[in-house]
Amino acid sequence: MQAIARVNRVFGDKPGGVVVDYLGIADQLRDAIQTYTQAGGEGHPVERIQEEAVPLMQRHADELASFFQGFDYATLLRGNHADQLRAVIEGANYVLGQENGRKRFMEMVALLSKSFALAVPRPETHCVRDQLSFYQNVRASIRKRLDDGPRKKSGAAASAVRQVISGAVRVDGVIDLFEVAGLPEANVGALSDEFLDRLAALPQRNLVLETLKKLLSDQIKSREQINIVQSRTFRESLGAVLARYSNRAISTAQVIEELIGVAKTITNAIEEGRATGLTEEEVAFYQALANNQSARDVLQDDTLRMIARELVESIKRKATLDWTQRDAVRADMRRTVRRLLTKYGYPPDAQEAATQLVILQAELMAENRSQSTLY
Repeated sequence: MQAIARVNRVFGDKPGGVVVDYLGIADQLRDAIQTYTQAGGEGHPVERIQEEAVPLMQRHADELASFFQGFDYATLLRGNHADQLRAVIEGANYVLGQENGRKRFMEMVALLSKSFALAVPRPETHCVRDQLSFYQNVRASIRKRLDDGPRKKSGAAASAVRQVISGAVRVDGVIDLFEVAGLPEANVGALSDEFLDRLAALPQRNLVLETLKKLLSDQIKSREQINIVQSRTFRESLGAVLARYSNRAISTAQVIEELIGVAKTITNAIEEGRATGLTEEEVAFYQALANNQSARDVLQDDTLRMIARELVESIKRKATLDWTQRDAVRADMRRTVRRLLTKYGYPPDAQEAATQLVILQAELMAENRSQSTLY
């Protein structure tokens, strides 16, 4: 309880409460506090907590040591600043190369950090500090580039742990894996040939693979907000390559080569759409209409483009409709689409599938326009 009070004084913006998640020793903590209370304030609950935390910390430290068996990061940590940075990037590459390595590593570091925080200032923590510093740097660097979505802010407990550990890797802020690898200007959001070529040249193959997977996944998610047919095609291509890799049908080097091929295909497809003279929205409707072979056989490209332009104009006119009445709006759109398809001679046997796909694309376009109006 005194430790909690101390942390709350140091970190003034932290709401009152426990310092960390007392993982694995909640029952012992409850018993210690109960004994202390029933004894009228006598006893040593903090010592009881630390006695339970020390073996827990040692067990998690051993698990991580076993995880890194065969990778000698300690030699690099004893070197200069460049060696220490290389230890982090090579450590991240090693983690990503293990079976389910990323998830296992993240969980083990979290467990060690929590048990370490509870065990301080016991002398047993001294032999764990350097390793924990290295693990935390590797974890933070992986999260910086490869995590999906916003990261949780570090709490008071994490800040306290960082103050206690020795800082075996002495850096300011989170290490950027790309900057250390020689890609300081790289924009992972852009699938440029230059970036892909530089990425492919990195020796850390597992890091390259995971980066490509995230890069492509993010790009496809972005396309899903614009073009349904195109994004489906991209996702199927990505899934097929990753499935072959998961089944050990291709090597790491081969999957990297194929993923780069998928990335360049995405870039080329987007550029080809722009070269048609159609807007992004018109391209999306054109591809929805051309998704049927019989339609492509019967109608010329110019006709499909004309239908796509009229569809976009129709959706623009309906953009002010109340989307809380979705069923009514969808029915109105369906009638509009069918009239247009019939007007231009779209094959009757393909009209229903095309209508359903166009409706989905129309809803997506209307929602995007509604959101852009709000902001």
